[in-house]
Amino acid sequence: MDPISWVTCTGEEYWSSVVLRQPNAGCVSAPKDLEAQFDTIRSKVAWWSHFYELDTDYVHSTPIAQADENVLLDYDLDYIDLGAHGVVQADERIWKKITDQIMRDF
Repeated sequence: MDPISWVTCTGEEYWSSVVLRQPNAGCVSAPKDLEAQFDTIRSKVAWWSHFYELDTDYVHSTPIAQADENVLLDYDLDYIDLGAHGVVQADERIWKKITDQIMRDF
């Protein structure tokens, strides 16, 4: 859910991008250091739904070509203090989609 790389987006890189108001490339993309593994992941799962958001300026993921679907999540940041990246893991739309897929598989 909205993955970024801890290798290319360290805490220092994230905070410097916030202070300088210029996003660090490693903090605003799908994990480039894992790209070599995306084909392996694709081959081991029946369906790959990749969820990401673009509402948090300094930390967010991007589409992954190997995923079966890339789902862009849109948030109204007026009521989210943590920023969208901080609330993705609790998004009911994601958990409903995961639950529905599991129920279809069984």
